[in-house]
Amino acid sequence: TPKDPFYWCFDFKAHQLSHEPKYDRIKDYLALFSDANPESHQIVAEGSTRYLCSRVAAREIIAHQPDARFVAFVRNPVDLVQSYHMEQVYSLYESETDFETAWRREMKSADPTDPKTIFKRYGRIANLGSQIEIVQSVVGKDSLHVVIYDDLRESILDVYTGILEFLDLPSDGRTEFPVLNASHGHRFKWLAKMVLDPPDLLAPAVRRLRIFLSSNRFSAIETIKKKLNRPKERSEISESLRRELRDYFRPEVQKLGQLIGRDFSHWLS
Repeated sequence: TPKDPFYWCFDFKAHQLSHEPKYDRIKDYLALFSDANPESHQIVAEGSTRYLCSRVAAREIIAHQPDARFVAFVRNPVDLVQSYHMEQVYSLYESETDFETAWRREMKSADPTDPKTIFKRYGRIANLGSQIEIVQSVVGKDSLHVVIYDDLRESILDVYTGILEFLDLPSDGRTEFPVLNASHGHRFKWLAKMVLDPPDLLAPAVRRLRIFLSSNRFSAIETIKKKLNRPKERSEISESLRRELRDYFRPEVQKLGQLIGRDFSHWLS
């Protein structure tokens, strides 16, 4: 399953990070699925983390594939914005390593028209109620399956079974689900910068290499990538900031609960 091709979020195309693979043509995007065999693959899928916060991705996907189905993963926005900030720091897009400082900067000075800050608008990134509302309005409730992170922690097998049922897929009997992509940081920052923010002269070659590797998963490369990361725990935030975040996201949490019929009051207490 291709990870983060970001093809359908056309509202973000002009602002993609320099190191990210860019699929500007539909044929290049569809080439990611060239190995799919109708005799052995009942569905084809990809996972792009920006589609949910895009205002156009769902509409563009449905225009291309009217019977497409969508699985969205959501979590407590207070936790989401911290995790997202940590990932932006990892990607070298965010230079401020302290989440509270980055949050305060957005609240005071973020310019919603500045393309340089589009992926650092932490408030917008976690407006889950509005995001789900947009997708539902485009694809309908029957074509959208929302997974709650809390449920994953309670019973990942039940969540997995629910997704299979939504996609009309038979069970493969899987019962073990190892943790992937746990919180991490760079082991060698100089090497990370070379890969994620290469000099202009090397940038085109690095981008082509990343596109090739995203289309061809080599076990040796995946092992090397894991070795280049190190575990990193998320820093705790103050209780006052936690209360501020709860109040900020309260309307969105309430909207999300109404849209999918769940009670998220524990996220706000």
